[in-house]
Amino acid sequence: MKKILSLVVCFIMLFTTLVFPISANDSMITPYWSNTRQVWIAHEYVNGKSNYQVDIYGYSGTTLIDNVDLKLYRIVDDDLMVLEGWVFDLSQTGQTFEYSGTFNNVLTGYVYRLIVTADVHRNGTVESIDCYGDVQY
Repeated sequence: MKKILSLVVCFIMLFTTLVFPISANDSMITPYWSNTRQVWIAHEYVNGKSNYQVDIYGYSGTTLIDNVDLKLYRIVDDDLMVLEGWVFDLSQTGQTFEYSGTFNNVLTGYVYRLIVTADVHRNGTVESIDCYGDVQY
């Protein structure tokens, strides 16, 4: 029975590949961002505090990364519980934004989400990004 099921699955995959071919020229393949090359978010628990590092890298031609907001949430029963750990309206000129800091009064035994929003300026366009990183403390 397993062999028959495997053959059926193989034929279905073969058929869909022939009917719906995908190539590098298809419009379905697009980069995630046009101005932003990478966003790196890291945070960890250290002695009742959340130490964090956020790096945003723009592509060549990026002149400004601004309106950067950092918000730390505790996830409880699939809901985001707002904490006092918020940093607003940061900016750095150039192609790279780097920032680190500490949020106080975090507890162990929970998942924490650090949300980062920013605007990346490149070649006369502004791209808004919204990313997050989850970590169990």
